[in-house]
Amino acid sequence: MTESIKEQTQLIVDWIKTLNDGMRDVDLDEDLFDSGLVSSLKFMQLVLLIERVTGQEVDMDSVELEQFSSVNAIVDNFLLPTPALNNVV
Repeated sequence: MTESIKEQTQLIVDWIKTLNDGMRDVDLDEDLFDSGLVSSLKFMQLVLLIERVTGQEVDMDSVELEQFSSVNAIVDNFLLPTPALNNVV
């Protein structure tokens, strides 16, 4: 994970902590919705935060809720670079 991705991840973790009255730790694999860390009412704020830290718009027509289920899922789906296509003819 590059430094930039670590910083982006930390921004998301800090937002979750703030949302939950400064809780100490956020398990990066914990389901954000099932645990109550992010409510359905705060979901759009999470999407806007992801857009802000990545500089990319999240296409809500092509994403699934599972892509936002944990901090690690967000990293995998929105922060890590998409692998280059190999063997393109």
